[in-house]
Amino acid sequence: MLGFFFFSFSPLKAQNNVYKISDDLYELLLSADNSIQNSKGLEQAKKMVELAEKRKEPRAKCVGMWSMIRHYISTHSHYKIEETSKELRQYAKDHGLTQFFYLTYNLEVLHLLEHNQTYRAIVLANEMEEESKKNNIPQGIYASLKAKGDIYKARHNRYQAAKLYKEAAEYCMQYLPDQDPTPQLLYLVAFHRNNDQLQQSLEYIETAKRTAKSDVAKLGVLIEEAHTLLHANRMPEFEKVYAEAIKMRNEQHVFDPVRDDNLPIMRAIADKNYARAHALVDSVYGRSPMALRMQTHIYIREDNWKSAYEYRTREKDLQDSLVANVLRQDQAELDEIMGNNRVRMQNTQIEINNAKIELQKKQAEAETKRTLNITRNLEHSNILLETEQAETEQKIRYSTLQQQQAAIDAKNTQVKKSKMIRIFSTILCVLCVIFFILHRRNSKRSMKVLTEKNEQLVKARDLAIESEQKKRAFVQSMTHEIRTPLNAIMGFSQLILDPMMEFGEEERKDLCKTIHENTEHLTSLINDLITLSTIDKGNYAKKVERVNINQFCYDVVNDIRKKVKEGVELRVETDAANNMLFTTDRQGISHIMHNILNNAAKYTEQGSITVECSVRKRPGMIIFAVRDTGPGVPEEKRQVIFNRFEKLDSFREGTGLGLSISQLIAEQMDGRVFLDTSYRQGARFCLELKWITG
Repeated sequence: MLGFFFFSFSPLKAQNNVYKISDDLYELLLSADNSIQNSKGLEQAKKMVELAEKRKEPRAKCVGMWSMIRHYISTHSHYKIEETSKELRQYAKDHGLTQFFYLTYNLEVLHLLEHNQTYRAIVLANEMEEESKKNNIPQGIYASLKAKGDIYKARHNRYQAAKLYKEAAEYCMQYLPDQDPTPQLLYLVAFHRNNDQLQQSLEYIETAKRTAKSDVAKLGVLIEEAHTLLHANRMPEFEKVYAEAIKMRNEQHVFDPVRDDNLPIMRAIADKNYARAHALVDSVYGRSPMALRMQTHIYIREDNWKSAYEYRTREKDLQDSLVANVLRQDQAELDEIMGNNRVRMQNTQIEINNAKIELQKKQAEAETKRTLNITRNLEHSNILLETEQAETEQKIRYSTLQQQQAAIDAKNTQVKKSKMIRIFSTILCVLCVIFFILHRRNSKRSMKVLTEKNEQLVKARDLAIESEQKKRAFVQSMTHEIRTPLNAIMGFSQLILDPMMEFGEEERKDLCKTIHENTEHLTSLINDLITLSTIDKGNYAKKVERVNINQFCYDVVNDIRKKVKEGVELRVETDAANNMLFTTDRQGISHIMHNILNNAAKYTEQGSITVECSVRKRPGMIIFAVRDTGPGVPEEKRQVIFNRFEKLDSFREGTGLGLSISQLIAEQMDGRVFLDTSYRQGARFCLELKWITG
């Protein structure tokens, strides 16, 4: 990754001084880049920086410092990289050279990612984003969003990476129309495809077709579109797009180094040559999560569910292992950061001690000079006394007063020096305390961020485990629910067709009735699954028509009558006029009412089941309700009964989808389905819709 980055920005003679700096400085840059991995290159870069500083050429100095950073990267001098990058960013910011400011950030982030230091990379990318937003630099904001997406991709957090890539692509299309957000859009295509959200994948493909600005980007869009259509099993459309991609490669000689290897894999899958497809995936992707994910989809197309489940489990285990490695690396980075801070504090303390020693030396030198001066003055005075014996007593007193004044001045000087030493020591102590407080605050903030990330990962893991458990329970329930009616249909059909078996007309009717009931149950089960899938994909279509309220209530009661246990009374209570009509999706509310009535018939052993309808209780609303005299819903289940695959009694038939589907259909009609918790004689479920008379 860094090799490509260097190639993109290294100056070449053929480019004829693209940085627009002095020719002699450009020659120094070429010499430095040609020796990028040894000390000569570093010396040339430093010489270039010094000359640019003397000549006051900010751009040339930035280019020279840029060359120094690339030398430190090639020699793995991590501390020098960080130190020089900070210096270059500050210099570029002070001189208005924003391109070097953000290029340095990106280069340092890429370097950290190459060394798996994703925690530091996140801190640096956040710093770049804050700086960009503070100065309102669109290129910097877009670069920081892309960098954060790359970091979370390297951390194997696909959901967070997708979120950031989406934000980057949307920001680019809104504020930087000349830039190409296709790489981020294609990541979102693959992300949603891997989560079976094919409609969203196709929508992002259409967006990428509009934004792609290079032939390589356009080829990448075609390859991802073909992959998505193959995943959706839309083979005629796949063949057309696949042919366009092959034609572009063969006739225009355009290659996408990231996705070209997927073309032969897709061809093998489309031709149902699954053995070749497995071999190609192994050779191209090894044992990466991508390889395991692709192998899973291939086994699904083969209907080899056992192998698909095995590879899905292996992918999950590998993903968990990679995430654990990231967490361990985060901990190692934090330990290293804390260790570096301790070393810096120790170095600061050593510098303070050295300053104290130097100060003591200077004090000693000053004291020695003062003593020598006093000694010389005394010697001079003695000479004067010896040569001027004839001087009057007044001159001797005057000389004594001068000596006393000199001693007082020397003492005052010493007091001033001591005071300055105390002030300097106090300032150093205050600086140390401030540094310690700032370090402690940053450490707490870093630990808080890490704790939050750990909590997010734990929640994500728990959600994944819960989802996996519900899926297994659903598969087991569906297996039982489908096998039971199928066994009954097959068994009784064989009995009827067996020429050796002789049945009376009444017995044959009973057998046919049983086959019919099981067929209806199986059909209802499949319809529920189709309805749930349609709603999840956003393809639910409402068929609006005018419905007679009371007639509708009697129709649903008659439909459920044959499922009600003997002795249970069916009732209808309505406050609507017999000829009152309202406009709604008849099929949708019929589905909801049948699901609720099926549950009531299933659990009510005696008493009554009543269908209620009220148009007066809440003006502007129509309320349908089903109340029964069954066991009711336990209090601990009231919060979860509308969840998918949730059943009150796992020994009774049913998939646990009825109430969930009812709630989804009601939301499509701007209504709601809820449990009346105030009803105590059994269970009472309500459907509330807006009144539409048009």
